[in-house]
Amino acid sequence: VPEHGCVHHSVPCRGVHDADRGGGARDDTVERGRAGAHDGDARDPAGGDSQHYSGGSDGGSAGVCDGGSRSACGHDCLPTGGLLLSWTPRALQLGRVHEVSLTSVNGADTSVPWVISIPVLSPALQFLQPEASLVGESAVPAVVGTPSMAHLQCLSNYPAALRLVGEGALPKGVRAEPFVDMRHVQEGQQFPPESLRLVYHPEPGMEGALVNVCYNCTALHLSEQRCVTFRTEVCKYTTEPGDSLMSLTRRFFFSSNWRRLWNVNSDLIPDPDVIMGAGHVLTLGPVFMVQPGDTVDVIAARFHTTAKNLLALNPHIASADMISAGMHVCIPSCTMSPNPSKDYIHPW
Repeated sequence: VPEHGCVHHSVPCRGVHDADRGGGARDDTVERGRAGAHDGDARDPAGGDSQHYSGGSDGGSAGVCDGGSRSACGHDCLPTGGLLLSWTPRALQLGRVHEVSLTSVNGADTSVPWVISIPVLSPALQFLQPEASLVGESAVPAVVGTPSMAHLQCLSNYPAALRLVGEGALPKGVRAEPFVDMRHVQEGQQFPPESLRLVYHPEPGMEGALVNVCYNCTALHLSEQRCVTFRTEVCKYTTEPGDSLMSLTRRFFFSSNWRRLWNVNSDLIPDPDVIMGAGHVLTLGPVFMVQPGDTVDVIAARFHTTAKNLLALNPHIASADMISAGMHVCIPSCTMSPNPSKDYIHPW
């Protein structure tokens, strides 16, 4: 793997030299790892790189193992009598086969070369998730008070990295945290997927906002990008401890007619005083797209409500003059039923 690790081969020094010399003696110079080397620029007939190592009694050392070439290698003899060779390929050797040729030299005697072929992997990169950017119609919906998540995972046969596109920090409300997904870790896989979980927690006033985050996944010279857009919905509310149909109706509609809220959340118990659990997402009403020439007063008159009620339902509209065509506005829900009697469980 270029620049990310070494290929190691253990060569039995004692066995090689014993065979060459007819047994018994051992070349102490090679035992110490002072093998000579030729420059690795020679090419084999198949188009790969070739490199030659020979151990001799003169103890010479030259060429790539002394750092004189683009191919970084090293060699040393192990205490157990093995020669340890290490080699780190360079990016220009991707997809090629590197050959190492070793010979044992004892005076005028030279052994038959032993050739080791080392294929250098071509890089590959793949986004496991998402398969395509989550933007436009595929944007991730979000609700104020409820965290939304998106996962980024890329896999390569080389070390990969996920990097935020652009300068600066993540957008407001977004945080990134690493995670491990063992479903994509396969046996024998050298590098696990690079994984990030994007968590978006919008705050009140961010209704209708589009928050975009892009990451590049890179491995060597390869790069792929994925973008995630979080779309904060309007007319949605996440319940908090102590909320009830009655308390929320008074808060958002300035009314005691709790059926207005129950009408668009019919899965709730039809009892205005029942305390809801925290974390439920409620709908507050229909959504209207502002048309050219519309103002808060015009919209309020059109839907038989007040500007005060519209602004209460739309915290992202700071004031009545901060409205423009194309904006999404929450409209108060209504009901044909009058305010219920005090006996709301058994109304007259």
